[in-house]
Amino acid sequence: MDDAGEFMAVAREKGVDGLLRNPQCLAMFAEVVGDGRGWPASRLDLFEAACRKLVREHNDEHLAATQSSPGAQVATPQPTEEALLDAAGRLCAVQLIAGIAGYAVTPVAADVDYPAVDECTPERDGTSAPVHDVGCRLGELRRVLATKLFSAHASGHFRPVHRHVAEFLGARYLARLIGGSSADRRNVGGGLPCGRVLSLLTGHDGVVVTELRGLSAWIAAHSRFARSDLIERDPIGVGLYGDLHRFSAEEKRALLESLRVQASRLTSVFDATGSFSTLAGTGMEPVFREILTDPSRSDDHQEFVYFVLRILAKGKSMPGLSGILVDVVRDETRWPGVNEAGLDAFIRSQADERGKTAALKELLVDVRSGRVRDPDDELLGTLLGRLYPDDLPPSEVWDHFFTPSEQELFGAYRSFWCWDLLDKCSDTEAAEHLDTLAAKLDELRPDMQHRVLGETPLALLARALHAHGSRIATRRLYDWLGVGLPATELGCPSTSKGARQIRVWFEQHAEIQKAVFAEGVKRYAATDNREWAVALHGVLRHLYGATLPADFGAWCLDQAIAATDERVSRMYLERSLAALADRTGDEGLSLEVLFERTKGRLDLADIVNKLGTWPLDGHLELVARIRDKQPDQEKVERERREWIEHFRSQEAALRANRGSPALLHGIALAYFGIAVDAIGDDPMARLAGCLGNDRRLIEVALSAFRRAIHRDDLPDVAEIIRLDAQGKLHYLALPVLAGLAETDRAATEALSNLNDRQVGIALAFRTFGVSDGASMWYRRFLATRPDVVADVLVKCASARIRNGGKHVPGAYELAHDVRHADVARIACLPLLRAFPTRCTLKQLDALDELLWAAIQHADGRSLQDLIVEKLARKSMNAAQRARWLMCGVIVVPGRYEQQLWDYAHGRERRIRQVAAFMCPDHPGRFSDGGLGTSALQLLVSLLGSWCGPEDRSGAGFVTPVMDASRGVGSFIGELATRSGPEAGAALDALASDPALSRWRPALIRACDEQHVVYRDAAYRHPDIGQICRTLNDASPANAGDLAALVADRLEEIGVQIRNGNTDDWRQYWNEDPHGRPTEPKPENSCRDALLSDLRQRLPEDVDAQPEGHYANDKRADIRISCGGYQVPVEIKKDAHPTLWSALRDQLVAHYVRDPETDGYGIYLVLCFGDDERGRLRTPPPPSGTSPRSPSELKERLEATLTRDEKRKIAVCVMDASPGGRGSTPSAP
Repeated sequence: MDDAGEFMAVAREKGVDGLLRNPQCLAMFAEVVGDGRGWPASRLDLFEAACRKLVREHNDEHLAATQSSPGAQVATPQPTEEALLDAAGRLCAVQLIAGIAGYAVTPVAADVDYPAVDECTPERDGTSAPVHDVGCRLGELRRVLATKLFSAHASGHFRPVHRHVAEFLGARYLARLIGGSSADRRNVGGGLPCGRVLSLLTGHDGVVVTELRGLSAWIAAHSRFARSDLIERDPIGVGLYGDLHRFSAEEKRALLESLRVQASRLTSVFDATGSFSTLAGTGMEPVFREILTDPSRSDDHQEFVYFVLRILAKGKSMPGLSGILVDVVRDETRWPGVNEAGLDAFIRSQADERGKTAALKELLVDVRSGRVRDPDDELLGTLLGRLYPDDLPPSEVWDHFFTPSEQELFGAYRSFWCWDLLDKCSDTEAAEHLDTLAAKLDELRPDMQHRVLGETPLALLARALHAHGSRIATRRLYDWLGVGLPATELGCPSTSKGARQIRVWFEQHAEIQKAVFAEGVKRYAATDNREWAVALHGVLRHLYGATLPADFGAWCLDQAIAATDERVSRMYLERSLAALADRTGDEGLSLEVLFERTKGRLDLADIVNKLGTWPLDGHLELVARIRDKQPDQEKVERERREWIEHFRSQEAALRANRGSPALLHGIALAYFGIAVDAIGDDPMARLAGCLGNDRRLIEVALSAFRRAIHRDDLPDVAEIIRLDAQGKLHYLALPVLAGLAETDRAATEALSNLNDRQVGIALAFRTFGVSDGASMWYRRFLATRPDVVADVLVKCASARIRNGGKHVPGAYELAHDVRHADVARIACLPLLRAFPTRCTLKQLDALDELLWAAIQHADGRSLQDLIVEKLARKSMNAAQRARWLMCGVIVVPGRYEQQLWDYAHGRERRIRQVAAFMCPDHPGRFSDGGLGTSALQLLVSLLGSWCGPEDRSGAGFVTPVMDASRGVGSFIGELATRSGPEAGAALDALASDPALSRWRPALIRACDEQHVVYRDAAYRHPDIGQICRTLNDASPANAGDLAALVADRLEEIGVQIRNGNTDDWRQYWNEDPHGRPTEPKPENSCRDALLSDLRQRLPEDVDAQPEGHYANDKRADIRISCGGYQVPVEIKKDAHPTLWSALRDQLVAHYVRDPETDGYGIYLVLCFGDDERGRLRTPPPPSGTSPRSPSELKERLEATLTRDEKRKIAVCVMDASPGGRGSTPSAP
């Protein structure tokens, strides 16, 4: 490839960039494109060319493996390229549908993931000859494994080179099997009913499952017979994963209509609209005109129009839509995003560049004046990007520079100023920009301080300096340098990329630095400003922090001596002195030089004499001031020595474990780093610092710590609790805790030898002293003595609760630390029992933690009893009752939902308490996955009526309503991930709740997501035998396959009745002695005649019987069954009084409810001719006039079904009228 970037760009456009991560695919496409003919016209042509290339190439190792298999040596004709592609397609189709990894060449090498390749031949199952036998012979199947279409993954195991290739080839093969209507298949010599193939790819609702969307999309690309079905079932997948180039204008219209129906799902593919760009092609302008002029402004329609506009922005230019698109841009009834997409589409569609520019300039004026709404400045950003620089030169573009309305949005407006302008700007234009900015600096300064946009002037300045800086006049350069300064004041830091580049350039041009400094001083001198220090700072800022030339101080001294203006001399001299003080730019400069050089200038000498007395090392003064504030180090040292001597004097008592508790407490304060003068990163370092690094004293302290737990004067747990109530901590608490830490560090068995009393004292000290959850000794007791830990915790925490304390020790750990699970199991219920019925507000957090701990760890039956007991207390305050009810909802699904709803619904204060419990400001209490579906539905209903999705974010502190909003979003998301039908029903109910209107878009998306999850979870891959039998048009694999098979055979019978030469219509009529038809036979007789013909056309193992029994003892006219599946067929004559209602009232309401039908059924109507008005003899329809033809009757009946029902209920209308109408009956 000459241009890898262009190659990748086109690959992205054609949707094959993902394949390029595979080296073989990369090489494959590179060869196809690099053969001199460039990229094929379509994605389909690209895959076709690539696959043909790969099928011609054989891998020697693959070939050896396939030829070593039994039977491989039998002489067989060399397969054609087409036969090999068909063989590969059959293998790929079966692999994808069966959900297997690949194939084994021989049965010996086969396993569950790699079955033997010969299982894919029709002979294995003894079925009839396949519809197309090409690609089915074992020799062809084995031979194709040796091509580069497949790769070896183990000895004798092969899989397709890439899933996308497998999807393309599998669909290519299946498309060759699929025929159209029965009449079409008769004309072309056979073909598989489309419905049979689709039954293998679809879930319980008749929609394609996720993992087979790529396969189905390519089927739609290859097969015009399957296209309409797949457009209805998965319009997004058809465009996203396939190729639309072969679609007719009518098929594209149908695809757009299906996309409109699924508008709520389009959000997920807004960034992939390039895959749909082919829709904007020849003959489609009227379709898009109709969509864009639709007056609807519903949310779904706005989503759809936005999607369509993005297609138009990437598809073929449609000049006829230009006027409408401009109207879309100006239409304030549309979403701002739709306005913005309309502008992109207009730019693409308008071929007349002059007219386009004029229209864009007019829009620019109207946007800036406010006549066209642009709340996010996105229209303006797009207009600037399109008009600059050819139609909006540097001298004008800065009229549109300002701080954006939405400062956190990085959209088209920021993109223009931060990237587009710089990318399009030439060096010459960079200079023009800086001249313009210098002239507008005062006006634009506030906006140029923006932390993001301010980088643009700096970047322009850096570019212009490198291009022109050494050649332009200093005065102009100084003006340019001023342009970048606002950005360094408040927004972009001096370390930004532009500032760094400017600084580096200055450091490479020492003389220009001096010239710029001189220009600044000169400008100062021309003013009346006497604030020379401020002016000096401003001049230096024009150098952007560059390192000054080595001789800058000496140069400044020269300028000071030469200057005649006292203020100028003062500025230069100050800078010279600063160079000397800072040791920067002081080459050849010293105090002596300053005194010597300024002797002839009394004004300068006076300045030097005054300033020269200052310490040039300016930090010395600061150090002195700091030292004055430090405590007397000698005093501190004296006190430390006295402390150490006092400790030394107590050595004997400490060794006897009788040392002063106060003394030990002081040492322990240092050990734990609590003492203010403790120094060191770890306890030993701090202890050493406290004891003067005396090793003997350190060992004495450590020994006293370790033995403190054995002292006779230890308080008991009750005394420790009493002291805590007084706000006191026993002097031995910290020494004991330090001793336990040291004992544990020594890895001895001493801890195991402690009795329960000692452990209890230690735990109580820890509870009220230094509570370190990471202490290893504490972890050991958690694991070995959870009952003791729980007992002490209950005593200590209960006391805190009774005393009204806000912090309840251990509550957080019980709820969040899995190491406390055994303790929580024992402790949380006693603590909850101890909780007062009317607790204070500050204790609610602790109550929440204890409840969550109980939910996770307590005995379920005991917790349920406690919930009942607590809720029976009428004096309980509202905040606590809301929490106990919510706890009941979680623990006893279905029992407390209504109580909580009745208690909190419509009462904001109570809803707030539910939110505080379920949506804390710190996540991690409980997984949403632990909530029942009904509980999640209840929470969304309650909390969602109080807060909206817009409340999730905001400036400043996180508020309860923000937490609640995030919680509702999480609950909805959890429902969307659940695979059961209950979650779908809950989401559907929530989406239709008017009180949740603000959440409806999120709920609709969640409904769609959950339907996908449910569909995929319920789908079961058919096995290879079932797939092959279906592909051979033999026994069905599932209920949907059975329904498609029967519907196809009924269609065949209808064709035979109408077009056969045996007058089969007579079977359905009574005749006079002369063989003339007199009246239609009774319905049961017609059924029997039809059933007789149908049985002859069905596979042997498919059973067809009259009067099948279904739900509520209802009976369908015909029951078709096979392999545990059933499909009811309800038959009606055209004149039957319930013709219009039986489809829904009988078939849908009763027969297809049987689990064995999986919702599939067939409604068959027999037509027996016209009345005198040329209309069918049907009863009056619910609306309109009677239909004129069987096909119209079929359309009218299908219109009574929902889109979901149409996927599973087939309507078949047979024309059994004498003589016929001369037209083919309608297909089911």
